[in-house]
Amino acid sequence: MPSLNALMRSYGPMEAQKSARESGRKAAPKKRAASQPTESSAPKVKAPKLAAPVAKASVDTTPAVTKVDIGVVAAKRKSKPGKANKSADKGGLNCDEIDDGNDKAERDPSSLCEQDEMVLEAYRARLAEFKVIHPPLADAAYKSYLSEVSTKVTLLINDVKTKRRSAMRRALKQQDPLYLALADVNDSALRLQNMLKCLAGTTSIDPSTNLLELMDDLKVKEAYSFNGATLRRALKSLVNENFSQCKWDELTTKTKAIIDKRFIVDTDKVTANDFFGMTCCQILQKLLRTATQKFKPKDSS
Repeated sequence: MPSLNALMRSYGPMEAQKSARESGRKAAPKKRAASQPTESSAPKVKAPKLAAPVAKASVDTTPAVTKVDIGVVAAKRKSKPGKANKSADKGGLNCDEIDDGNDKAERDPSSLCEQDEMVLEAYRARLAEFKVIHPPLADAAYKSYLSEVSTKVTLLINDVKTKRRSAMRRALKQQDPLYLALADVNDSALRLQNMLKCLAGTTSIDPSTNLLELMDDLKVKEAYSFNGATLRRALKSLVNENFSQCKWDELTTKTKAIIDKRFIVDTDKVTANDFFGMTCCQILQKLLRTATQKFKPKDSS
């Protein structure tokens, strides 16, 4: 049998080999782990930061119903389809109702709506422009000026008549407020045209009045404006009337006083006394020519 010392000697190397094998097995996983990259050794890539979600504000989608919306809906229910277009074709806009947000508020049929007021003011502005009668002093230019203004007034009268016919096709017919308002414009334009003819000497004046009184009346009532050239024609008509009716006392007193007071000195520097003398001479010459032609003896054959 082997001795105890021999056994101890053989046991020592066996333990050493066993310890070596165990240490080898433990070291192998560490080597493999060392050969593989770890999360700590890999380069770190920063992930992009996402924007924080914005909290959506709560929106009240419930439609707000106001009095104006109710009025618009009510007005649409009242109006018939195609009513506005038909009214526009037959005389402009239909102004029977005004949408003011109250379905019970209706326009007074006897009053003008906004569109009709604009139309009326446009005609009145044109008429007011023609009422400023300031012709040149020279006879030829004077007559040419009055003729041009008279032509423009005639065009205005025709336009007003056309618009009145258009307004009469509305629901109220001849009671339409625009139709009635344009009647005043038409009458005023006719008076203006007659005034232009009187100033041009192409029409006679009412025997109960004279040209100067007619001009003064229009200046007060309808804001006419006359210059010195037109005033001379009016004063000359007074002298002519005195001659035709043989009112010699009135000519030398009343008419002379009116000329001294009303005459306007113009660019020709003619004074009131000069005008009175020249006017009397012109009328006398005209009367003499007429008398000479009237009493000229006939040639004996």
